[in-house]
Amino acid sequence: MQWLNTTFPLGLSAAAAQLETRTLEENEKFVVDKIKKSYEQKIKLEETEAVAGLERYILLNAIDRLWQEHLYAMDGLREGIYLRSYGQKDPLIEYKTEAYECLAN
Repeated sequence: MQWLNTTFPLGLSAAAAQLETRTLEENEKFVVDKIKKSYEQKIKLEETEAVAGLERYILLNAIDRLWQEHLYAMDGLREGIYLRSYGQKDPLIEYKTEAYECLAN
């Protein structure tokens, strides 16, 4: 509950949320609905262009961060893959296989 109120300042208390009375799917829908309603109220109080700019910034920042993490993971894979040649395995094939598995996860 603390994480929810810290991440999305909804002001929910454990008694008001009544999470124990619902299933996991119902709790998920309840929380998402609360977040959407709170966001819609926030948007009404702000300028449309400012909200659009902020949404664009957040989205691009998230994509950039995830892309950087992907590139660091591929770089780490590239640095460690040469050791496979000592095991009589083709490093290029091993790199492609592990990179594909990394993307699939």
